[in-house]
Amino acid sequence: MLAELILAVRAMARRPGFFFVATLTLALGIGVNSAVFSLLDAVFFRPLPLRDTERLLRMEATSSRTFGELSYPEYEEIASACPAFEELMAVGRRGVTLRENGDSRVILIHYVSDNFFEAMGIPIHVGRSFSGQDTGDASTPEVIINHHLWQQRLGARPDVIGSAIQLNDTLFTVAGVTPPGFVGLDRIVRTDVWVRVSQAPFVGPWLREELADRHRRWFDVYARLAPSASRDQARAQLHALAGVWEREDAPQYAETGLRLTSFDESRQKAIREMMILLALTRPRSSHRLRQRREPPFGLE
Repeated sequence: MLAELILAVRAMARRPGFFFVATLTLALGIGVNSAVFSLLDAVFFRPLPLRDTERLLRMEATSSRTFGELSYPEYEEIASACPAFEELMAVGRRGVTLRENGDSRVILIHYVSDNFFEAMGIPIHVGRSFSGQDTGDASTPEVIINHHLWQQRLGARPDVIGSAIQLNDTLFTVAGVTPPGFVGLDRIVRTDVWVRVSQAPFVGPWLREELADRHRRWFDVYARLAPSASRDQARAQLHALAGVWEREDAPQYAETGLRLTSFDESRQKAIREMMILLALTRPRSSHRLRQRREPPFGLE
């Protein structure tokens, strides 16, 4: 072992350039693989704190005019027209300016239906959710923040519940804090705050018009089947509703459909895509070294 180590050191000394390039190539390859594996573990393999995921579905619009998202008026119509769903949840993402102590920075905000946290089964670490027993005055805007924001930006203040943070030009009261590690459903881009859709205009008055426009589609919609309903029944009800939309507004809804995918299936699809990325980024330096006529590092 000692003799081999001495030979390796001598070889490195004779060809330091080649050794540096080979080491850098291996380091980059290992680093990329480690990063991808860490992302896979954090995003896909660690289970989300959700309940009854076997009945949880993701809903997408399918047509040449849409990219999967739905508008909030469409979400409300689905909720009232499709009894096969026990619960329907809407999530829309936007950027917002967080102002604190004279500092401003843009963070990600999710506008959610009032039932989002309970229906998804997401626990609240501190405080309460939007549908808690004490929902407060509807004229007082509330926000739920993630654990990271509470710890890193608000100093983990024990009196954070009931305190105020400023989003754009409006002060919001902190109603709750999510559990450590929960940063949203996709877990790729961290969500810092959640605001109920009904209070979105407090963030910006322009949102009132956006939320009323059935053609402004920027909401992800999730549904949980009723215990007595099947996915086929839900599909039939969605197909009938899509037909109504097309009859009422053919230019906008021509060939529009509503597709259901299970939450687990959507996660498995994302895992497959990430595994393809991992395969494309695996290091090939060792293969190249094996193709050389001379031994690695010039050992003879």
